[in-house]
Amino acid sequence: MNATGPSGGVTRTELGAGASAVVLALLALPIGPAARLTLGCILAVVVMVERVNSVDTSAIFESRARWWLVASLAWLGLTAITGLDAGLSLVWLVAFSGCVLFGAMTVHWFGAEVATRVLFTGLVVPVVVALFSIVGPVVADGVFDVSERVVINKDLAAFFAVAGALLVRFSPALARLTPLAAATSYVVAAIVLVASDSRSMAVAGVLALGYGLACAGRQRLVAGAALAAIGGWVAAVAVLGVDAGGVFDLISSDVAEGGGRNHLWAAAWTALVDRPLLGFGLGTHVDVLLGARLESLFGISTITTHNSLLFAGLSGGFPALALLVGTTVAAMRRAPESLRVILVAVVVFGLGDAPMETPGIVLAIFGMAAAGVVSSRAASGESATARNQPVSAPPPRRVR
Repeated sequence: MNATGPSGGVTRTELGAGASAVVLALLALPIGPAARLTLGCILAVVVMVERVNSVDTSAIFESRARWWLVASLAWLGLTAITGLDAGLSLVWLVAFSGCVLFGAMTVHWFGAEVATRVLFTGLVVPVVVALFSIVGPVVADGVFDVSERVVINKDLAAFFAVAGALLVRFSPALARLTPLAAATSYVVAAIVLVASDSRSMAVAGVLALGYGLACAGRQRLVAGAALAAIGGWVAAVAVLGVDAGGVFDLISSDVAEGGGRNHLWAAAWTALVDRPLLGFGLGTHVDVLLGARLESLFGISTITTHNSLLFAGLSGGFPALALLVGTTVAAMRRAPESLRVILVAVVVFGLGDAPMETPGIVLAIFGMAAAGVVSSRAASGESATARNQPVSAPPPRRVR
């Protein structure tokens, strides 16, 4: 992938990076579940062919992240066969594997820095689409009530926008962006976040930002902001007489009941407890939620569990849930700092939503994080060659 074109022309690396950015954008756009599954299966074939033809790709998984990923996919393969719909679940499994491997191979093909720029470029298109689909109704109605008119799912739109802004803030690969471009990304992220009314992503964005600042040596700033928030709350309770308990109950109930999440979580938990070891297989969560037949579910959309942990549990039981946690921790330890910040946002966001429920860009991000900081295929090949070279004995010391 590093061959160059004619003088002044576009290199193969640039063409490959552009194509990868287009693929990531398609994974983020609302192209429909069938198209997403098809694209995921195609990616699986592409990366398998690359794996067979490559001299050495072991460097992309030198850490435990490799084994966590393999174990997770293997277990989901078993639960697919034993689940409600083996054919559907296996198709989902191939698509999941394709997206994860595509993310890992993007790092292998282009190196960690270029892969980060590819990820950011892939986020631009869906964020622009989300921006226009949200701001248009806002301008027309004069209120932040966009309901179902958003082209991209509102919560995912907020995630894409905030993830792009976090990459601009913390990724060295994007340090060359002009101040205007960086400021624009922050403003767009704020607009999409507010207009989408995604509370789960707002919390995830704040915590990811704090984590990134702490890793960058700004612990005092993070601690000061936290103390200021706590002090403001104490002052509101003590001076203004705010009912702390009442406000807490209001916030907690509002978050839990947002979009019927409490009923969806109850239905998912009921189903999970009924089949705790193997779950029901990937892609069957809609039928499982409806099959729980909780009266409170009637009239509520069951296309999502609104929780990544419960989605993993329904797909593969409690073992799949544990494997998801282990994979996330291993990827966090392996990933460069900018991707660790994004993973923090994914984890927190996944407590109120389920961004991995369809094969897409979040799975590719997991693959990128698991691949770590491999510089390039050439570099990995060179390191493998160096490992295979015999170690020459040092010259004999001259005795005086």
